[in-house]
Amino acid sequence: MWRMRSWKKSFSALWVAELLAIMGFSTTNPIIPLYLAELGISDNAALNWWNGAINTFPALCLAIFAPIWGSVADRFGRKLMLLRAMIGGSILVGLLALTNAPWQVLVLKTLQGCVTGTVAAATVLTASIVPPAEAGYRLGLMQMAIYLGNSAGPPFGGAITYLAGSRANFIVTALMLGAAALVVLLQVEENFAPTAPPGRFGLRDALPDFSILRATPALVPLLAVVFSISLAANTAGPILPLVIRDMTGDASGSALLSGLVIGAAGVAG
Repeated sequence: MWRMRSWKKSFSALWVAELLAIMGFSTTNPIIPLYLAELGISDNAALNWWNGAINTFPALCLAIFAPIWGSVADRFGRKLMLLRAMIGGSILVGLLALTNAPWQVLVLKTLQGCVTGTVAAATVLTASIVPPAEAGYRLGLMQMAIYLGNSAGPPFGGAITYLAGSRANFIVTALMLGAAALVVLLQVEENFAPTAPPGRFGLRDALPDFSILRATPALVPLLAVVFSISLAANTAGPILPLVIRDMTGDASGSALLSGLVIGAAGVAG
């Protein structure tokens, strides 16, 4: 029996929390390559290498760990996994403000890819707390929060960097993720029933089951199409701030301009 007031309150809180989280994560997008230049990388080849690595390794880790965290969620709860992603992201992004070398940024961003993934966690949690008849509509609203966060975050982050510097941007992001986690902890209710069989939980249990790909061959080309679209969409994004910096010749204002351009793409989406 669905409790009308309870699930609506939980969904509203979850919507706000995910908006804060996505907006927080996306505030750093316009400034990472510019921050690397602040750390002393002046050679363009080296700057492009570090920038590419810092965008590649976190995404790769996110792809590897996403199904593992999904398996853990089936045993221990979806709310717990969302809290893990938000709190972990808050700590790791906050630590970026203390870095003074590119390799430190790479390590922290890679760890961020291992422990975060709020979109998947919030989507699954939404599906588990709303009535089945409302699932499609509420999942659509959750996508709206994600697009709004991706639209507002980059210009917000660019403005913070322009006014107070890159390290202030990381601190603000950490606070936003912490606030999102607090909203989930205090306001989101989950009636969790494990979908995985009880018993001892080990690494083998956390590994995803890819046998569904053999049982459903149509998923393979679908995954290939999604991969190709994502690859094309993310090829230019990491270097956009550097292109804008070269076009304007203004290092201080390029973060703000990059944020506006990336935010405009989010609005179009």
